[in-house]
Amino acid sequence: MELNWDRCVICQHDTAEPLKCPLKSPRTSVDKACAYTSFLTNVEQFRNIGALPVKLYFGSDETVDNFVSHSASWHKSCHLKFNNSKLAKTNKKREPNPDGEEKRPSKRKSLDVQRCIFCEKGEEENVLHEVSTLDTDKNIRDMITELNDTLLMARIVGGDLIAMEAKYHLTCLTKLRNRYRSHTRKAGQAAENTDEKMNESRAFVELTSYIEKSVDSGTLLFKLNEVHDLYVTRLKELGIKKQVNKTRLKVRLLGRFSEAQEQYAGKNTVLIFKEGMHNMLKEALTSRDFSADAVILANAATIIRKDIFNHQGFKFTGCFPEECQEDSLPSSIKSLVSMILNGPNLKHQDKRDSQACLTISQCITYNTKKRSSDTTVKTRHTLEREPPLPIYIGISMHALTRSKKLITQLYHFGISISYDRIMEIEEWIATSTCERFVEDGVVSPASLRKGVFTVGALDNLDHNPSSTTSKTSFHGTGISLLQLPTKAKPGESRAPVVIPPSGNEKHALPDSYAYVPATALKTTAVAVPESEVFPLERCLDAAKAGEHSWVEHSLPLLETKELISGDTISWAAYHASNQPPVEDPPAQCALLPLFYEKSATPAMIKHGMDVESQAVEFLNPGQIPVTTFDQPLFALAKFVQWKWPDTHGEKVHVVMLGGLHTEMALWNTLGDVLEGSGWTTALTEAEVASSGTADSYLKAAHLTRTRRAHQITVLTLHNLQSEAFMHSDGPKDEESFTAWKNNMQKRSPTFMYWDLIMRYETLILIFIRAHREKNFPLYVEVLEELTPLFFALDHVNYSRWMPVHIRDMKSLPDTIKDEFENFSHWVLSKTRNKFSAIPFDQAHEQENKIVKGSGGAVGLTENPVAFRRWMLSGPEMSRLLKQFEEEYLPDDDTEIPENFQHHEQGLSTQKTFQRQVVSLSDTIRRMGNPFLDDFSELVTLDSRNCADESVVAALHTLEDTGRKQYKNFVKNVLDVRSHSIHDPIKRNSLALFSKPKRKVTSKQGKKIKVLQNNVALFGQLYISMQNREGDLAEFFAHEIQSFPPSLSDFNKLHLPSTKSDLLKCLEQPGQSEPPSTYDCKVLDGAVIVHCLPTTSVSTFHEYADRVFIPYLEKQLQDAMRLDVVWDTYIPDSLKESTREKRGKGVRRKVSGETKLPGNWMDFLRDPLNKKELFAFLTSKIEDFNLPPAKAVYVTSGKSVASIGTGIPMQNCNHEEADTRVVVHVLHSLKHGGKTILVRTVDTDVVVILAGTFHNLISTQPLADIWVAFGMGKNYRFYHINAIYSSLGQQKSRALPMFHAFSGCDTTSAFNGKGKKSVWQAWQIYKDVTQTFVSLADHPFQMLELNDDSFLKLERLTVILYDKTSPLNSVNKTRQELFCHKNRAMDKLPPTKDALLQHVRRAVYQAGIWTTCTQTQPVVPSPKDFAWTKISESWVPVWMTIPEISRSCRELIRCSCKGDCSNCKCGKANLDCSPLCKCSCTT
Repeated sequence: MELNWDRCVICQHDTAEPLKCPLKSPRTSVDKACAYTSFLTNVEQFRNIGALPVKLYFGSDETVDNFVSHSASWHKSCHLKFNNSKLAKTNKKREPNPDGEEKRPSKRKSLDVQRCIFCEKGEEENVLHEVSTLDTDKNIRDMITELNDTLLMARIVGGDLIAMEAKYHLTCLTKLRNRYRSHTRKAGQAAENTDEKMNESRAFVELTSYIEKSVDSGTLLFKLNEVHDLYVTRLKELGIKKQVNKTRLKVRLLGRFSEAQEQYAGKNTVLIFKEGMHNMLKEALTSRDFSADAVILANAATIIRKDIFNHQGFKFTGCFPEECQEDSLPSSIKSLVSMILNGPNLKHQDKRDSQACLTISQCITYNTKKRSSDTTVKTRHTLEREPPLPIYIGISMHALTRSKKLITQLYHFGISISYDRIMEIEEWIATSTCERFVEDGVVSPASLRKGVFTVGALDNLDHNPSSTTSKTSFHGTGISLLQLPTKAKPGESRAPVVIPPSGNEKHALPDSYAYVPATALKTTAVAVPESEVFPLERCLDAAKAGEHSWVEHSLPLLETKELISGDTISWAAYHASNQPPVEDPPAQCALLPLFYEKSATPAMIKHGMDVESQAVEFLNPGQIPVTTFDQPLFALAKFVQWKWPDTHGEKVHVVMLGGLHTEMALWNTLGDVLEGSGWTTALTEAEVASSGTADSYLKAAHLTRTRRAHQITVLTLHNLQSEAFMHSDGPKDEESFTAWKNNMQKRSPTFMYWDLIMRYETLILIFIRAHREKNFPLYVEVLEELTPLFFALDHVNYSRWMPVHIRDMKSLPDTIKDEFENFSHWVLSKTRNKFSAIPFDQAHEQENKIVKGSGGAVGLTENPVAFRRWMLSGPEMSRLLKQFEEEYLPDDDTEIPENFQHHEQGLSTQKTFQRQVVSLSDTIRRMGNPFLDDFSELVTLDSRNCADESVVAALHTLEDTGRKQYKNFVKNVLDVRSHSIHDPIKRNSLALFSKPKRKVTSKQGKKIKVLQNNVALFGQLYISMQNREGDLAEFFAHEIQSFPPSLSDFNKLHLPSTKSDLLKCLEQPGQSEPPSTYDCKVLDGAVIVHCLPTTSVSTFHEYADRVFIPYLEKQLQDAMRLDVVWDTYIPDSLKESTREKRGKGVRRKVSGETKLPGNWMDFLRDPLNKKELFAFLTSKIEDFNLPPAKAVYVTSGKSVASIGTGIPMQNCNHEEADTRVVVHVLHSLKHGGKTILVRTVDTDVVVILAGTFHNLISTQPLADIWVAFGMGKNYRFYHINAIYSSLGQQKSRALPMFHAFSGCDTTSAFNGKGKKSVWQAWQIYKDVTQTFVSLADHPFQMLELNDDSFLKLERLTVILYDKTSPLNSVNKTRQELFCHKNRAMDKLPPTKDALLQHVRRAVYQAGIWTTCTQTQPVVPSPKDFAWTKISESWVPVWMTIPEISRSCRELIRCSCKGDCSNCKCGKANLDCSPLCKCSCTT
């Protein structure tokens, strides 16, 4: 056979033992071939004596050089057979006997009783003892037999040792016992501690690897103590607790590193490596023998596979016990994978096997096959090697997604159990659960303990039918049982549900649980019972002080540039830092099988309370059940309690209103107040939340985010309030702060509003804090403080039932009161984290999350069997997942107390909170600090829009209204019980930012109603005239409504639609072109503000600086003087009242940094907006830098500011810019001006200038007056000189009175008659011109019906409606047009009385226009000119005689049911008509 140099040169076999090559030895010897020389020399000697230990495959002609050239290798075990000691023993055996006789082994023929049966020596060695008892005989025989010592067995054959008179040395027997003990220990370790041996070997390999790496890095000296400590520590980490002899460890290390030397440094033993060891190790590590590596890998695979198939560590029986992953794996595979992941270096190892190591090891174990299969299409696994992780992954994926496809894919990938296996486990668990329920006699999950305080939660469980994988909707009921163990009473654990089940029956719930009996309950017939209320400890003031401490602590941290670990600025982190460690274990939660029945029925509520009572009695006998509901179910539960007081009453069953739902309702209620205030916009601009998310905070759609937003807001508001106080005058102590705040609340509605928000946010946070700190008295007291908010803002359901809940909490049974107050068992903690206790209903919602998820009831509601299986197995499946995750995916290390801090106490969370508070503070500061707003209006944050006065009034009464309603409800419904719980609660309908305005009847609707009234009136008139002799002249002298249709627009002035039509009558086609330069330009400031664009600017400062002032500069380029005239807004004036017709826009405070409104025209409709804007722009003009020799005049109230070289002007009391323009024109004319341009869009200005032109030219005969009128395509110039010349002096002077008579801003236009129609009537009836002139020259005349001026205007009105009529009376014209020309009533002229009132109003307005040349005209009160003041506003007096329905006797009718001897008709000397309800025939 040809020698294979790649194998062992001695045996030529491939085995698991590694090959050793002398040339690759780490020894520092220069002549490494000496090993071959020694070996071949010994081989030759063995050949010479004919005693080769094994057959060799090379001849005697092999040389050392040949071995060196082929790098010959051998197994260490093979090489040892040819070492010097073996050769010496062989030679000794071959030596001849000196006596010439062959040596043979002696055999004892019989036992020598004078010698020791073990050593066969006599007493010369030691004292001999006889075997005297059968126990000693038996023990010796058992030990010899177990040791399989054939020599000793031959000596004890032949009977018992007592009869044989056997003797022994005591030391020899001790040696036998030591041999037996050692053998037993080794055998036991071989059978039971294979894992320990493997781990011990692993630790030693890691230690040697660490030494090699250290030497390679240049470390050549190692203290034995330190090496020993590393080794022992690693053994402990691997679960091996044993003493390690330092000397033996030293010997093993010196055997591993032959070049290392042992030295002593004082008392310390030191291992020193020679300098050359570094290079040798490096060379050994870099060189690689691929064949040897392959052999090593194959050997490793064989070892691992053998251990996997022989390992018996885990079998799934329905639970994941502690260290189930570790126990399911042999140590060999864990060691190998750990070394692959971390390397063999001891310093780099994990204290325990990492999850990555366990995961890879389990995947290998799960997918290992005993024999290969011919096909690779189908994956096969065996239950004998089913580790925990594939089971967990399969169950987890099924619980999350219920996707068979996904689970099948994971199964084929080899990381999950199959879908069929999951179904089998689910079926087994469901059946075993039912067996347990039957065994216990009650439905109580096995995960719950006995002897622990237990509460319940019941809620509806609605499945969303819009889910992508759902089949139908589901509306059922879920019940959770929640246990609150304590350190003193942890409870007694119950045996877990074991699978497979013991019986063959399928899962089925007990009828007592599954069947919901019918219940008859008429809620309206149930009355509130009497209850004794006990006072609780008052602690709200202390809680408020705690919130103040948080604010005082956090405000300085806002200024800190960089927070450090331990800083607590957020609300939760601060309070958590003041909490003691949680000592009690976490609460246990379990979801009971679901019900198909809806929860919102008395039957389900009653049955749910019964189910919980049975479970509580089973788990904690004698305890009164406690159940938590949301508000609608709480109401039903109370009705059940009041209906069946003996079995379900308040003394035998406590029901609670869920804290989670209450918190959501509180934030939602506060959101009603905040909506429309600009809060969400501020959050968005501060990047605290996106726009949609911020809006959702108003309805608490996401509770955690909503709570955090309010925490950020409340600290921001405190910060801004503190800044505002520091800007105030006076001392800066606490007493001064309180006085300042109280004063500002009275003066500023904006301050009061945000201080109110801040206080209620703080109260709700205290409500949450009561839960987190388990403070029951604080919970009840703060609820009492917050409940009035529900009443005030019309949240009637919580208004009705929250007082009931508060009363219940004050009248608890003694045992429950003790649990709530002394043991804090009214909330629970699911973790040991500080400040993390939650309400019962929140824990229940977390349990329901699994059901409502895509892996819950989705797709099962149509299959009763599958749904019932899921209902039964679901809670147990959830328990399995939690059990595995708590063991292997813990949030915290239980050995480190810092890990039980609140989740917000992390540094990154604190930095985020600080950044968001600072950002929100900066954002609101830019918008305008609300605590600096010292004015009588309530403005929004973002737009500075002003709220309606009703909102301010509502804020002042909000708290008092709520408290009053709450106290009355408690007194009347709960204490005195004089009112029913079902009585409606009065809605306050308080005005808020977001409350829509009251619906106003549309104009079309009003018109329809008027027409209906007219039809009814004419029908009654026709019937009356058939039966009674009526006077039609009397009839037409009255209006048919309380307002004249010809002049009124549903009781308001019928304003002309287009006043500018008059200008078409005044246009002069041949007028000259306007000049290119002017001596003076007079601008109607409001017109300029309307015309200028606002799209390129965002704030009022930018508008003034970049739009308005540049426009004025441009106007000054072709004028020497510029006048800006503003309207003056006088409260309760006639002009102010008539402006209401235009509507009111959104009110917004004007300041430099305030953002411009999006709807500029809507903003300018509000008079207060314009007043503030004009004042702001005036201040900007006053700071204007004029070019040389230019002058600017700008009005500011009654005064006029002069900038530049202009001559000062007198104060002026004109209200409108229309008339004040004339004062400025006159001033310019008096001081040298001639060519003047007036900029306006109001026809009134053209009319006034034309009507007063004779006064202007008397001041400056060369006056040249132009008007720039209109905007856009309607922009044009009107030459007042040309109009005056065309009309003539008389008609020009008559123009103001004509304009007022035909309709302007304060007088009505005739319905259906525009300016052109009245102008044409004037052209027909020119006699009225002198009347117009007379009324203009003698302003404010008081006309009567018989005055000549009125009669002329009456005739003009007749012509206006009928150009051919010869009549002079409008009343007769009304009758004529109606009776003979079929005119509708609303197309008739006004009655004479109504016309007189209209003329009086026109005279008043014309008087204001014609006296505009005076700076201080005396204007009489409007009340003398057909105006009256109602509710601080001027309204027209339409008529002085009543409408026809109240004055016409023929329309009288009676409502008699019997004899009409004394009815209305009789009293008026009229016969009854068919209009009467009586049955009279005469």
